[in-house]
Amino acid sequence: MDCLEPVTLSLDAMATRFELVLHGDDPRGYGPRAKRLCERSNCWTDSSAVSPESDISWINAHASREPVKVEPQLFRLLQRSGELSSATNGAFDITIAPLMRAWGLAGGEGNIPSESDLDAARARVGAQHVRLNEANFTVSFEL
Repeated sequence: MDCLEPVTLSLDAMATRFELVLHGDDPRGYGPRAKRLCERSNCWTDSSAVSPESDISWINAHASREPVKVEPQLFRLLQRSGELSSATNGAFDITIAPLMRAWGLAGGEGNIPSESDLDAARARVGAQHVRLNEANFTVSFEL
């Protein structure tokens, strides 16, 4: 079975530039599906720090008060994010926003935080604070 040349697909999603290199027997067939996946993920996360319409903003605003029901696909993404956080000893961390705000990186203004501000931010960061209930696809934060 001959493999075709790889196909490169470029797109912008989730405030990131993606360069996908697709291999296999039919790499052109994978392109539309990969693009749809990125576009769907973009609905969950695009400008999540500033867009109150995003699913991530909704979770961030409500999950510290009560469990928030999410779509199964988004739930799986959050599960995988937790696995990656564990596998990287926290180097990959979707809960990083409090530290980004403390350093002024979220708005781009930059800031040198005080030790007490850093300590407060660090206390809110880490996958251990995210509770996922697979039985009903809910997310909650334990802070």
